Amino acid sequence: MAVATIPTLGGVTLPPPKDQPYKRLYRGGSLQMADGSIVHDLTDATARHSFRLEWVYLSSTQLTTVQTAFDGIKNATAVYVSIRNTSHTVTRPDDGELEVTPMVTGDGDIKFNVSMDLVEDS
Repeated sequence: MAVATIPTLGGVTLPPPKDQPYKRLYRGGSLQMADGSIVHDLTDATARHSFRLEWVYLSSTQLTTVQTAFDGIKNATAVYVSIRNTSHTVTRPDDGELEVTPMVTGDGDIKFNVSMDLVEDS
């Protein structure tokens, strides 16, 4: 049985995410030919990964931690250790933003739903 690890980004320990879907992808292009066949022209045969981390009801302190880690990759790469304990050198995707949605709880506290996209650097 696999045991989840606490993820880190650039050495910053992140709060445990609610979800961490990932995609395995190849860089290059694909075309559908006239006969219906698909042709792939890969620039690199090595699989890359993209990740989406999602958190719900983070405290202000936890939000600051996530923001600090995200700020570290604003124009650089960093090592991301996933919940599967795999290491990847990542950066923000082309349209990568940190999405933050404030939520008011029944007690009147403010919590934050947050999502972050990462892409493995080549």
